[in-house]
Amino acid sequence: MTNKKILIVEDDEFMQSLFAMSLEGEGYDIVCASDGRAGFNKAVTDEFDLIITDLRMPNWNGLENIYGLNLVDCKAKIIVVSGYIEDEVREELEQYENVVKIIKKPLDAPDFIATVNSILA
Repeated sequence: MTNKKILIVEDDEFMQSLFAMSLEGEGYDIVCASDGRAGFNKAVTDEFDLIITDLRMPNWNGLENIYGLNLVDCKAKIIVVSGYIEDEVREELEQYENVVKIIKKPLDAPDFIATVNSILA
C-alpha cells in the first residue's frame, strides 16, 4: 500500500514539527516548506494528496499560495490552519473547491488528526 503524501506549509517551526510528527505517527509521508513560495514550488514539482497551509507567512502568504496552485490546476486537497481568519478571507477560501477544511488555531490535535484521516480515507 502506498502512503498518502502530505505537504505542510507553515513558517512557525514548532507548529511545523508538531504537524509533521503527529501525521508521521499516522503513517503519512510528510514534506515541509516554511513559506508559501517554497510550498508552491514543492507542490508543482511533486504530487501530494493533501496540503496543509498557514495563511500568514513570509514571501507568499497562504492565499497567494492557494491562488497559484489553482492556476496550475493542482489536484491536492487543501486544509487551511491559521490563527487569523477574517470573514472576508474565509469567504475567499471557500470559493476554492480544493480547500476542504478551514481550521482556526489553536487546534485540538486529536480532532485535527481525525480530520486529516477522514479527508484522506
